[in-house]
Amino acid sequence: AVERAANGLSYQGIYCVNLGIKRPDISDKHWVYFYEDVFPFHRLSFPSTFSPDTVPEGCSSVATEVAFSEYRPLDEATAVDKTIEALQAAKILLPDDEIDLVHTERILPAYVIYDLDHGRNVAIIREWLQENGIWSAGRFGEWQYFNMDHSMRSGKQAAEQILAAQ
Repeated sequence: AVERAANGLSYQGIYCVNLGIKRPDISDKHWVYFYEDVFPFHRLSFPSTFSPDTVPEGCSSVATEVAFSEYRPLDEATAVDKTIEALQAAKILLPDDEIDLVHTERILPAYVIYDLDHGRNVAIIREWLQENGIWSAGRFGEWQYFNMDHSMRSGKQAAEQILAAQ
């Protein structure tokens, strides 16, 4: 039952398409969300805006998150191509910009998908873990869509429960 429940958990992955651009100050933003379907990415961040020490002098960086799942399949090469095209269409990349670096990371799972079996599957798994003295916490430990603050709180609560049980 536990294995079936674990195999029944739904999620999507992301490609983090990271680009190094030979142009300074590509943006004054730290991050931007894109909700329109015409863009392959849902979030951009500009690490070089956080700190110029993250790039060589005269350069900028952009990191994108491109979602995929069994419902929206996407291969890495297509994710990169569509990302560059969309950045050009959004005028974030200019026609004469030189892309000095392309680095892609595939993260799977990245986001929990809530389906009709989510609650039942998670309950089965958590019960089995507890019966076997295994504590789980965080986004994937609880299989919840947690932001960083929720994940930290979840870890703290798990640590407190472990200490209280000793």
